[in-house]
Amino acid sequence: MGAKPDEIVSRIDRQRDQLGENLQELETRLRDATNWRVQYRKHPWVMIGIATGAGFLLGSWVRGGGGSQHHQPGEKPAKRQIAEAIRGAVITLAVNKLKEYLSAQLPSPQTQSQ
Repeated sequence: MGAKPDEIVSRIDRQRDQLGENLQELETRLRDATNWRVQYRKHPWVMIGIATGAGFLLGSWVRGGGGSQHHQPGEKPAKRQIAEAIRGAVITLAVNKLKEYLSAQLPSPQTQSQ
């Protein structure tokens, strides 16, 4: 004879709980894998090497790497224009993130007056 309905329900509930635990474990692993702070704690020298290499590449790209480029007087080279645009975007992003952080940390004027 087959399994009783209560046994089937119990088995389904156990499977659901197990799947939930597995999903939480996968979420935690994915979050840790994409979190640079966790990766730095696990592999500090690798992260320092990556940051150093990226800094050297970005620095040489922004500097222009030598070579003669022909452009009109007063006209900025394309690499410099791109570098300035990126720099402006990074500064804007940093300011916006700082505003978000401060607004989350500081109480709003409406909550102080109540």
